[in-house]
This record gives sequence, structure tokens and C-alpha cells, in this order.
Amino acid sequence: MRHQLDQRFAALERYISRACGPRAPEDFAPDLMKFGTVLICGTIEQCVQIIIMHRLKTRAHPRVLNFVKSHFKRGVNLDCSAIAQLLARFDGEWSRNFENFVNDNDDVKEGISSVYGVRNSVAHGGSSGVGSKRLEELFNASKSLIVGVENATK
Repeated sequence: MRHQLDQRFAALERYISRACGPRAPEDFAPDLMKFGTVLICGTIEQCVQIIIMHRLKTRAHPRVLNFVKSHFKRGVNLDCSAIAQLLARFDGEWSRNFENFVNDNDDVKEGISSVYGVRNSVAHGGSSGVGSKRLEELFNASKSLIVGVENATK
């Protein structure tokens, strides 16, 4: 599982490095940054799925696992409150552990809320955007979030 998570974040980090780097075309940079928020959100969603499926694979019947997989195909925004609600469906302790993590990490909660806000604005034709420094902050918040989910579900 850890390898899968690391691979996803490594690919995302490569994209953000290119998008924020000096070789990025100046006229496309804002669009590259916006797309970076879309990739961050997608990485969060995929990583949460990986963690939950990994935690359930030895505990759940294959039909239950198929049902859980189908839940992730709906494309739900997985901000901190949605993750806590999702975890509560599986294990109340997971949810409490995650909520404690979020309460202790305001920067992560704010970053995840922000990245979904930008992503949703962009997806619906809005003009919200981020700069390179902020995109890197959002990337770091997403990495911390996933570590929080991973630790909360142990």
C-alpha cells in the first residue's frame, strides 16, 4: 500500500515541479496551476480508496469490497469532513482518530478545503487559480492528509 501511495505522490510532485518551474510557458502557467489542483484532488481520492481497500481486504467479503469500490466511482469530493464521514461508516475509531488529526492540523484542513474550492471553481467555469507557491503548499497539505488517513486507520 505504501508503495502505491508513494508512486501517486511522486507522479504528482513531478507534475507540480514542472508546472511551477522556470521552463513552464508563462502564458500557460495559470492553467497548469489550475490543473495541478485537479490532480491533487484526484490523488487524494485515489489514495483514500487505496488505504480503505487495503484495510478492508482481509476483513470483508469480496462482495462488500466490490460495493466499496463502486462507492469511489461516484467521484465525491473528499475534503476532511467527507473523509471523516466515510471512515465512520467503516469504524468509529478510524473516524475519531482522523478527526483528532484534523483538529491538530488546521493547515491541512484549510489546505484541503482550499484545493477543493479551486478545483470546483475551475470545473464549473470559474476563474479561481493559485500561484506556484500556493500549489506547492496544497500539495504538501494533501500529503499530510493522506498520512493522517493512513495513521487513523491502523
